[in-house]
Amino acid sequence: MRNADELNHLDRTFEELRRRWRVRLRRATREALGDGVGLRAFPLLEQLSEHGPLSPTDLAQRLELRTSTIAAHLDRLEESGWAAREGQGRKGVLVRATAEGEAAHRRYLDVRRTMLAEIVAPLTGSDVQALSRLFDLLLRAMQPEGDAR
Repeated sequence: MRNADELNHLDRTFEELRRRWRVRLRRATREALGDGVGLRAFPLLEQLSEHGPLSPTDLAQRLELRTSTIAAHLDRLEESGWAAREGQGRKGVLVRATAEGEAAHRRYLDVRRTMLAEIVAPLTGSDVQALSRLFDLLLRAMQPEGDAR
């Protein structure tokens, strides 16, 4: 068990790092892609681009969000021309990323990777490798039992 001071420091540092990342990513994404779709819609677009078409229920399960939340994001993605709903008769609706949506997803990934490269630029190669190993360890420690991700 870690002592309370270490955990408090880690907690504050992690939250500040997360906050700064989101602020920078929001600004960079807005510059590259405009104001129409917020950051929270990009995980949906990622799922649709990489695994679609999917039903809104499948998206909600994959992203651990409510279907109503998914519907609101899908509305914005559809308004922007980045996603399209398609009726499937008794099977309900499937959603797919459009060509514009897939291009927007690629631009978003480019923005994220460019931003990450800028953030780690002051680090040495071995520092980046160590950081990557630590991230991998944390991800494995956080993986629920039986989760194949």
